[in-house]
Amino acid sequence: MHMATLVNEAMFGLTLRGHPATRAEVLPGWGPSGRLGVLVREPFGALGASLLIQLAVTAFYDAVPSRREAAPQYPEIYLFHLGGRFGDHRPFDFWPPRKEVFLKGEPLEVLEALNDRAITVLALPEVAIGHGPTAEADGRLDASGAPWSEANSFRERTTAAYVYSADGKAANGNLRIQGLDGVLEQNGQRAASPERSLEWFQGLRPEELPTALPGPGTLAQTRFWARTLTDRFHEVDARTRSLVRERAAARLAAGKPTETYRRLEPGEALQLL
Repeated sequence: MHMATLVNEAMFGLTLRGHPATRAEVLPGWGPSGRLGVLVREPFGALGASLLIQLAVTAFYDAVPSRREAAPQYPEIYLFHLGGRFGDHRPFDFWPPRKEVFLKGEPLEVLEALNDRAITVLALPEVAIGHGPTAEADGRLDASGAPWSEANSFRERTTAAYVYSADGKAANGNLRIQGLDGVLEQNGQRAASPERSLEWFQGLRPEELPTALPGPGTLAQTRFWARTLTDRFHEVDARTRSLVRERAAARLAAGKPTETYRRLEPGEALQLL
């Protein structure tokens, strides 16, 4: 849970619909029960929403400051892999492993998974949009005994939804998030470089293992972390990881990284699942 102290609200510059914005405007209604859900359909595609993910993490800890130390918790952020396994995103503190959810990608299945985890803010990949009829229009939600209930639960609970792009530049974006500190790029680089995390772990001395991870961990938990990292190492091939790292490096070299998103009403987002 290194994110608890790594990032803070002051690291982000926000513009919504052409005007300076606050975190509360970008994450409306976020409180102790706020939860971010990110859908991903391509290898490390969610890195195009890295700034929104990290902004939500700051809101999670600021909502209940004791979550940082007195009652340490990993943030309530969830990554939903749709139709494949698209890379281990634990450097953003999608942890423990249940925070990354693997689905076939059927609309009702996705909707139920979002409702199960009480997602309040949703990020959808641009790549998933515009490829056929909407879920409600073609009847795919009718597989449930109460599709109308699932849809209404989503509409009631979701306070905001955003379309993002893997390259950080969503078409017709009306939300602009600028990273004001280079530390915000570290997690993306680490996610696309799992070999470095393994090298770090393998270089630890035996006496360092029990306290290697943040929080009140144990030796067994540290070994579990390493085992799951190894298990997921080959989800994305080496060439693709290299391309992702190059894209991330280019973002940083260009100055203060910026991502654009297109904000949707919850009902609009539901149509795009």
